[in-house]
Amino acid sequence: MEKYCIGYLDDDKGQINNFYHLFKNEFDLKILNIDNISEPLDIINEIIENKLELIILDFRLDSNGKNFNADELIKIIKNWNLYFPVLILTIHETEAFQQLDDVNIVNSKDDLEKKAALFILKIEENIKSYKHKKEFSVNRLKELLDKKERKSLSFDEEEEYFNIYRFLNDIEPSEKLLPPHLLTQQNASSLHNLLISAQEIIKLLKEEK
Repeated sequence: MEKYCIGYLDDDKGQINNFYHLFKNEFDLKILNIDNISEPLDIINEIIENKLELIILDFRLDSNGKNFNADELIKIIKNWNLYFPVLILTIHETEAFQQLDDVNIVNSKDDLEKKAALFILKIEENIKSYKHKKEFSVNRLKELLDKKERKSLSFDEEEEYFNIYRFLNDIEPSEKLLPPHLLTQQNASSLHNLLISAQEIIKLLKEEK
């Protein structure tokens, strides 16, 4: 069975070693080198180069004079791919709760060995949910595009068409499918004039799997 590829970024060698031994058999685990993160934007290169399906971050990262919190990295990641799965693993839970918009991604390092099975499940469900949303949206977009070629869509279908395309635009890391200024409700009815063919859309998106 193919294992999910996940990345772990921490500056504490003891925590890294513990994490590795707990989860090395469950996932295709990539231990990310903090020294490769000279600035927050570098986190995107790590995700792409390692072909990660989810990334786990320590909240406080401090190495060789570099000091930044995971909330900075998350902003970069979400700007690149709004829905990419991210989890926080930290001993600074209170600070993380105060700094992050989504407290559900915060997990404690305390007694991680006892909670390993639950954490594994959380990782897997986050990845599955992301993949399911993407696959469903791609297939549904194809259905709507096929119908659009035969006859016009209803108002509700046009709205769904627009919302799905906006979602796919937000999760397409390699290049945005549609310029941001066109992603407005006013342009929903005319989007089909600007889209590439259904086959090209499906091919482009599935290359990111």
